[in-house]
Amino acid sequence: MNRVRLLVGTRRGLFRVTSDLRRAAWSIEGPRMAGYEVYHAFLDPRDREVGYAAVRHEVWGAHVYRTTDGGETWEALEARPTFPPESGRKVQTVWHLAPGGRDEPRVIYAGVEPAALFVSRDAGASWDWLPELEAHPSRAAWQPAKGGLALHSIQVDAARPNRIFVAVSAGGGYRSEDAGHSWIPINAGVRADFLPHPAPEAGQCVHSIRLHPGRTDRLYQQNHCGTYRSDDAGGGWTEITGGLPSDFGYVLGIDPADADTCWVIPEQSSHLRTVCDGRLRVYETRDAGATWTARTAGLPQNQAWITVLREAMATDGLNPCGVYFGTSSCTSGRPQDTCSPAPMAPHGRPWRSISRRSCPSRRPPFPTEASGARSGRGPSLPFDHGTGARVPTAHGRENDIGRIAERAVQLSQRLVECDGDGRRRHVAVVLDHVDDATPGQVQRPLDAHRDPPVR
Repeated sequence: MNRVRLLVGTRRGLFRVTSDLRRAAWSIEGPRMAGYEVYHAFLDPRDREVGYAAVRHEVWGAHVYRTTDGGETWEALEARPTFPPESGRKVQTVWHLAPGGRDEPRVIYAGVEPAALFVSRDAGASWDWLPELEAHPSRAAWQPAKGGLALHSIQVDAARPNRIFVAVSAGGGYRSEDAGHSWIPINAGVRADFLPHPAPEAGQCVHSIRLHPGRTDRLYQQNHCGTYRSDDAGGGWTEITGGLPSDFGYVLGIDPADADTCWVIPEQSSHLRTVCDGRLRVYETRDAGATWTARTAGLPQNQAWITVLREAMATDGLNPCGVYFGTSSCTSGRPQDTCSPAPMAPHGRPWRSISRRSCPSRRPPFPTEASGARSGRGPSLPFDHGTGARVPTAHGRENDIGRIAERAVQLSQRLVECDGDGRRRHVAVVLDHVDDATPGQVQRPLDAHRDPPVR
């Protein structure tokens, strides 16, 4: 069974989107865990039928779910990351889950809010708090970002599982060489322009960190203050923002087969937090950040005031590598449910929409400067990017399953919502995974490491 699977977390539950290796037509299933906000989910590279999801409910709180059939069904685990009573702390949300090393089939890590790291050594049956990170002297430099103070971007070196990388927003990046029992800050060369000292040991606002699975001293980082690359496991960082329209952004995608290839989507500023100049552009480097090329074919280039948040990009590792991303806001700039596509484009090819939710504030959605192919399956789209023709939709049929899918299957994620009391709610994103790919096509699936963004 050769197929690509995307796990899509939303405020309404988890959806599974699948295709064969041609990636031409996609099917949508779900929601699973309906009614729960899904913060993060992944299918385990050590056993692709096993997966985990971090969810939260306003009444029942944070939980971890597991699947043993590739995401078809899910069950809640009895145990969840919990601080000991004497700590006086409570886990508000499980932000991120990550598998251990390739020879540790039952090890799972969890990053939570308030910022802390937990580990399970029995496939989620129990969890242990690893307090050593919070005991580091640089802990005093941590402060909540607008999305809260949380730990995310857990990256485990599959071949050397004692080596773990994590990020704290806002606290910086850290590395452990002994499975989390001791830590060193890895922030040399990373700016923190919002602090009195622009280059502190810790306190940087890391939006995402990605470890290359084939070259495990190579890291990429998207930060509040620039885009960076490290060639020595975080010992030092080289800024690679030159050639990008902004030094602010959230998402990162890497090609498992090429450590010099990376994708980012810059945003205009920490105040506006939408794509630069109202143009949705994915920037690609093939030379480790020395140069960047905007990939825009099939994407809106006029009045597209879209936000792409830090977990809204994934790659599949096929040849050519598929890149998937989604958005969290409408092109009109009004705070609606997601209305933009979840495109997929191998190197330099036009972006194609996998699923689009029609936007109630702007029907039909924006046309694009360059048309892209659209699959004939799935919910009807108000605008066909392949032909440029408008497609009729039944806007009033809110109980129709196709309309529900349009509204809820967001390969764009909405990571932050605000309740009436102003509390931000974090929602998970996209993980993509390839089943039974030819050896060499996929070294490791890139899951969605999440950290809530900000309005």
